[in-house]
Amino acid sequence: MMFVKSAPDIAKSYSASILASLIKKLDGERATSAFVSATLNVIAEIAKVNSDAIKPYLGDLFPLCLMCLKDQSSSIKRQMAIHTLISIIVNTGFVVKPYFYFPDLLTTITNLVQTEQNMKIRKLILKLIGTLGAVDPYLVKWIQRQNAEGDNGETEDAL
Repeated sequence: MMFVKSAPDIAKSYSASILASLIKKLDGERATSAFVSATLNVIAEIAKVNSDAIKPYLGDLFPLCLMCLKDQSSSIKRQMAIHTLISIIVNTGFVVKPYFYFPDLLTTITNLVQTEQNMKIRKLILKLIGTLGAVDPYLVKWIQRQNAEGDNGETEDAL
């Protein structure tokens, strides 16, 4: 992280390769909470330095962050996952669409708002909801119904 923060111009040129190696190392089964938290923090910093490098990895990063959000054993892991998601969304402009590409995102976030005891994390969750943006409730229900029926059609048409 220090490399990314202290030398953003140099880190920008290496950010794609750094991301690729970090994502490979982020295996929730074997990695410790401290390692996952530190790695997510580096990914958040890379999103600030070079948002274009993050875009190809959105399909990998969102499920990893969602997995960390669901992990009740580590509050620091949940906090860093929320921080990383906010950083990615703010710097890439990937708003509203995550609800559709990752249908369990909304349920995971709303469950966290209801169950999280740590006030700092609750505030971050609300910030994440605001960062993700508003979405038409009718469209969300339609997509959830499509997913429940097992229809694998493109959800981009609905957008």
